[in-house]
Amino acid sequence: MLKNPSQSVKDHLIAHIISKTWRVISLKDDGDSAVKPSLQALRHFLCKNVIRAQDIVLITSQGRCAKGAEGISPLEAQNVPLPQGSPGPSKDIEDSHRFLCKTLSWLRHPDVAPITGRLIGVFCSSLRAWSLSWEAPAGRATSSHGNQPIWFSALKSSIQAQPELLDLFAIHVFPEIVRQDRDGIADFAEVLSLKHLESGNYIAYGSADLHISLLLLRAIKAKSSSETIDNETIEVTAGGLLCHADPQIRVLAFSIIVQSSSLKVPFASTILSSLRLALPNYHAEVDTKTRQDNLALIKRLCLRLKAVLISLSKGELDLRSTKPTLERNGNSSDFPAASELAEASHEQHLAFFEWYREFLLQELSPTASYQRHIVAMKVIDFLMSDLGFLFHEGSNNAFEGGRQDGYHSFCCGLLTTLLALAVDPFDDIRELAACILQSIPGAAWARLRLEGAPEVRSMLSSYATDSVMRDDMSLSAYNTAGNLGLTLACRRAAMRAQSTARADHADGFGRLYALAVGFDTGSEHKNPWSDSDQLALGRLMAELDNRISTARTDIHTAVKTASLHGLLIASRYLVIRYNRHTPPCDAEPTQCRTWQENSRQLLRIASDVWLAVKHILCADAPEGYTPDFLDGQNPLGTKDMLSFCWRALKESSTLMHSMIVGFKNPPIGQVFQHDHHRIFGELAFTELAELRHRGAFSTVSQTFADCCVRCMESEDLETQSLPKEWYRKTLLCIQQRASALTRRSAGLPAMITGILSATPKGAFFDTVIQDLQAIAHVNTDKGSEDEQLDLPQVHAFNCLKDIFTDARFNNSVEQHMSASLELGVHALESDRWAVRNCGLMLMKALITRMNDGTNTLSSKAPSSHRHVSSLVYDKYPNVPDLLLRLLTHKDVIDSERLHKGVAVPDTLISQAQHVFPALEIIEQSGIPRKFGIEIRQASWNHLEGPVWAIRDKAAKALSYLPHSNAIENDKHEWRSLTPLKIPSSKVSSDDWRSFTRYLYRDCPTNSAFALEAAAKRRCRPLVGRFDGSTESSFQGPDISETIFADTGAHGGSSHPEHADRMLRMTGKFLSSLTRESPSLPVAVGEMMVSWARALQLALDDHAEVSMRQAAVDSLAGFFDTAQCFGHDTNKAMGGFHLLLVLYYSLLDDDEDVRNSGASTVSKLLASIAVRDDSKAVRIPLMVPAASHQLLSFLKNYYHNSSAFWTEIVQRIIGNQYRPHQPPHFPSPRALLERLKPEDTALFVEEKQNLYIDEAKEAGVWLEVLLTMDQTAVDIESLGKFEDWTIEGIDALTEVASTEVDGPLGWTWKPEVYTLGVRIIHAAQALMQYSSNESLGVNGKALRARLEKLLVVGEQSILNGTWMRMISKSLE
Repeated sequence: MLKNPSQSVKDHLIAHIISKTWRVISLKDDGDSAVKPSLQALRHFLCKNVIRAQDIVLITSQGRCAKGAEGISPLEAQNVPLPQGSPGPSKDIEDSHRFLCKTLSWLRHPDVAPITGRLIGVFCSSLRAWSLSWEAPAGRATSSHGNQPIWFSALKSSIQAQPELLDLFAIHVFPEIVRQDRDGIADFAEVLSLKHLESGNYIAYGSADLHISLLLLRAIKAKSSSETIDNETIEVTAGGLLCHADPQIRVLAFSIIVQSSSLKVPFASTILSSLRLALPNYHAEVDTKTRQDNLALIKRLCLRLKAVLISLSKGELDLRSTKPTLERNGNSSDFPAASELAEASHEQHLAFFEWYREFLLQELSPTASYQRHIVAMKVIDFLMSDLGFLFHEGSNNAFEGGRQDGYHSFCCGLLTTLLALAVDPFDDIRELAACILQSIPGAAWARLRLEGAPEVRSMLSSYATDSVMRDDMSLSAYNTAGNLGLTLACRRAAMRAQSTARADHADGFGRLYALAVGFDTGSEHKNPWSDSDQLALGRLMAELDNRISTARTDIHTAVKTASLHGLLIASRYLVIRYNRHTPPCDAEPTQCRTWQENSRQLLRIASDVWLAVKHILCADAPEGYTPDFLDGQNPLGTKDMLSFCWRALKESSTLMHSMIVGFKNPPIGQVFQHDHHRIFGELAFTELAELRHRGAFSTVSQTFADCCVRCMESEDLETQSLPKEWYRKTLLCIQQRASALTRRSAGLPAMITGILSATPKGAFFDTVIQDLQAIAHVNTDKGSEDEQLDLPQVHAFNCLKDIFTDARFNNSVEQHMSASLELGVHALESDRWAVRNCGLMLMKALITRMNDGTNTLSSKAPSSHRHVSSLVYDKYPNVPDLLLRLLTHKDVIDSERLHKGVAVPDTLISQAQHVFPALEIIEQSGIPRKFGIEIRQASWNHLEGPVWAIRDKAAKALSYLPHSNAIENDKHEWRSLTPLKIPSSKVSSDDWRSFTRYLYRDCPTNSAFALEAAAKRRCRPLVGRFDGSTESSFQGPDISETIFADTGAHGGSSHPEHADRMLRMTGKFLSSLTRESPSLPVAVGEMMVSWARALQLALDDHAEVSMRQAAVDSLAGFFDTAQCFGHDTNKAMGGFHLLLVLYYSLLDDDEDVRNSGASTVSKLLASIAVRDDSKAVRIPLMVPAASHQLLSFLKNYYHNSSAFWTEIVQRIIGNQYRPHQPPHFPSPRALLERLKPEDTALFVEEKQNLYIDEAKEAGVWLEVLLTMDQTAVDIESLGKFEDWTIEGIDALTEVASTEVDGPLGWTWKPEVYTLGVRIIHAAQALMQYSSNESLGVNGKALRARLEKLLVVGEQSILNGTWMRMISKSLE
């Protein structure tokens, strides 16, 4: 085209290309399958300069595409003139914005996103060249922030419209813009005005502005494409946003800081300070995706930190990060020497590393949340395995700088903590703890040796005499390690597993037992092919035989005293160790024979476990099973019995799976020949055929599948034929169990998928599909639904459904899709509900497979993430016929009976079963061309159906189609409360008061509306009658008192929605009172305290989430406009109680409640900062940052308040917040005695609030207490506080002197650990107060008790965190 001599032909061809592609991009032509080629064509022509940005903008804006360019040939295009000129910059900017937004809308489709980003980059570059000819400033459009590039507003609009696609913008769009439009990026840097961002003034920047700014700054820093902004300025800008409420902004800011062209570039001191504030918040992140993003960046931070420390320790300094700062501070002649800069920077980075190392240890405390545990452990694992330090002293010289005392303490604390976490309730925590422990070298374990504590050896000897643990847990299995810490942890884990039978305790014991057996004092763990290891496994098997014998004769006794799964787990971990190691070259034949004999014994044990539990797990309803001899006695619950059985079978099956995995490893594989494959397979096959407990056969299915795979991998032909033999037996089971239609065919689908996993493609696979389709296609006999019939079709449908949902068969099932779709539609037309239901599940699996595995039940709009090039209707040509068949299916519905409220369930369910799959396909893939008009009309007809769910589904499906902007969801009649007509403001005060009292007495609903009306009216007469000149008091009982009392009482009322509404309106009502004349300061203060009490009850952990959310919304309504921090004392104290309630909303278990509270805190602190003209950062804060800032405000504003001091003391000792309640000091000795005993229940009730860390909160309040003026101390409360602390220290000392602690000791119970932390924190505060003699604190007596506790703690291996805290108190 560039060489075409005819300019007119070339212009008209360009017009035709742009017109055609634009019609496709704007969804006016050819459907969405042509979008990707159209975008590719436009980018290609733009790159070759065949088409320019102005051509696209002018043609798409002048109505050319709306006239229909389809069918215009290049010759006919000669009669279509190409537009010339431009109506002006304003119109061009608007048209460019429209084209960019429409093109960016395709970014949501995975297969189109890359080409969309590349097209945008080329278009913006071409647009920049065109804009140079405008009269307006080059390439810019005027906005509220000054002149910005044209693409800025388009990107902002698109991000605001599709915030969930921000990652795609970051991956595909912004790097292309930075690469293609460098001049535009320079303009952006000029107009960004980083001065505001550096100063912390983010108020003028919306969320979309910050997103775009940070994305572009990151791209600029990565590409080094702009000299306008230096890297330090970019990092400081990002540092101010590390605690932003938006998680995407936080991740972007963090990534900018961590990112660097060289790992050796040191961080600025301000950045290290910002990271110290932000990293604790990132470790506590509750959102999984954000937490994973943060973790990846933390690892990158550690990698860079290591490189910087090593570089600085050698005296090397990369001045790229420090030079800009020095240049701003002085002349180049004033620069310090490079060696001085390197030394100072090394000290800063080393201090940061030491802080972070200790912080990681604190994050592993018993009371920390799962999020904090998992992040800290993954970072520690990364530091050890990938970076090679923490435990390797030789590589720590650059990090420690000669300070080995802290390093030694860290190693001891970490090892003890990891041993305790090996029995954590969460699987991944236990697995990661065991993984880290296994990778720790023996030299580091030496730091945990406890030979100096004879009490430990005495205690271990007493454990060895226990009748249950004597035979299989002898000390000889551990003494080779010479490490009593590991021995002690394993012993205690075994006792816990035996007493509670919980899964986490059993798994923890198994992991620690395997670790102890494989531990060696050398630098490497020993190979498992030693005699001692074989003997350890033998002891486990002997004890298993005894317990299985007990279970087969008296399962009641076994459930209570002889749990199996702990020993089975320990055996499995030992087998896994064998699988990971090949026998040494000098291995004796006797060792291999011992392993072969042990393997046969393990297989026999698995078979015996099955015989012991099958009579319970094979019952049709095992959840309700109770043996006859237990009826009426109620010695244990059904859950206990069922848990014992299915856990035993689960672990025995998992043990078998571990053995099967080792089939390939010599000499393990040598013992497993044909007979052993058959035995394994037959046992798993029998279990799957007979089991009815879904949780049990889910693990057996994996064992059976792997056994089939190993059979096919065998070189023995007879072994290879086993899966086909089991398949023939499965077909017989389908026919024999045709009347047993429970549990979705129980284990039959798992048997079929397990057999097919051995041959995922080929003739056998096709044969299995065809056999199942033939069984499923058989018509059912007519009869009543209550009549029991043999329905093997149900089993066949369930097997097909599992095959199509299994990712292992993705490629093989493609050719069977069309026939299976026909089969699914055929099933939906059956007169049997069971067949229709199975057909519906098969259709769901097929629709998921049609959309490349996308979950069609996702809460997001499926069409917003589908692949536009999937071509469903081209791949499966029978789908349009099936759609029309489903949508036009008619069931006779008695509309008259339906409208009268008489249910017609069978007919309505049948209609929904037909319509929903068809509408789901339309929603995913659009309407096909074939039968397009009929299908669209049939879909429209369902908008008028009698069933709401069908109308809603049809409206949703049609709304995603092109040209469907006019389609709306079916209008529903929702019952709503009629708004209360607010009386005129001319009504007298007495009449208004009588009116509201009448409403409240009449109905709680009306009371809520009355309160809302009062808030809107800002009704001062509601509180009392007075005029502006005279002061007045309450005249009798007030409506507000009744409302406040009822608000607190409504937590358990029959009208929770009305209580929620009242709570929300009360905040606005009180806010109006605080703005009134200061004639009633006492009344207003009392009302706020009363309201704070009601809010505190509403925010209780046991209250409904809706009530807690309403309380936070009420606080938000109050603080939006309230004036509670003026000079009036009563108002200020009322505000103090409300601020405490607001703080506790930030510790709520529900994420939405916490976020609402953080939003309120951010707005409140920002308004105060504006009022006081402070330089505080004014951004929406994330929850932990908001709580920190709110506490800082409280301690600054109420630093001399005696009431606030008393509340802080109550928080430290653990009392719940109760406004205006007298201080209470419960006996710590009694608390310790109540909390110390271990809970042995099998099923533990989960803590109501999993977010709050009580021990950490005690430390937070201690920091606040230490900053309070000592003039605020209440002498009477201080005396009781001192007595409470002394009693607590004495109680801890008594227990420590009689019981050994160590790993998994008595201090590792979260409640006991928290109590000890509270007592020690109280001692720290009192030690500071002892320096003021006027307060009367006996510092000498307190110090003596702490020193005694420290000495006793060293002898009894007391909790390391406690010991460090005590030492700090004595400094």
